[in-house]
Amino acid sequence: MYNSQSEYQSLINWAGGVVTKQWVDGSYSTLQPFGYWYTLMNIYNTGSDLQAAIPNAYTSQSQYQELINWAGGVVTNQWVDGRYTLLNNYGYWYDLMMVYNQRPDLQAAYPNVYTSQPQFQGLINWANNVVTGVIKPQDSAFTYLNYYASYYELHHT
Repeated sequence: MYNSQSEYQSLINWAGGVVTKQWVDGSYSTLQPFGYWYTLMNIYNTGSDLQAAIPNAYTSQSQYQELINWAGGVVTNQWVDGRYTLLNNYGYWYDLMMVYNQRPDLQAAYPNVYTSQPQFQGLINWANNVVTGVIKPQDSAFTYLNYYASYYELHHT
């Protein structure tokens, strides 16, 4: 059990450093599947600009989604941010979740995507259908999803 928010954030920052390979640690393979979260929250913990703009990312789902949308915007080059290189390793996730956060149709189709692996897999399958042209006419999300088309193609079922 952690005694304070700062100890919790320190633990997240350590995990974020591991998954972004800032140092070598034997925990990498255990942490890597959740690297998108550790990386994002490490950046948030160390980014006073993000904390000021999104003060409740840990406690508010809507603010957490704002943080994801920011990361999605960075990895799809909607704006320039020096943290791009850290975020880009998990850009496929930030990109897809940014699209999801902005689309009521996807939220209705996959209401538990944040907590259900099968629903997240369904969203990956949907993204693959968008980038490979299965969905016609071309979905408006193609522009964003195409950045990580190879990931969606490789991971669809």
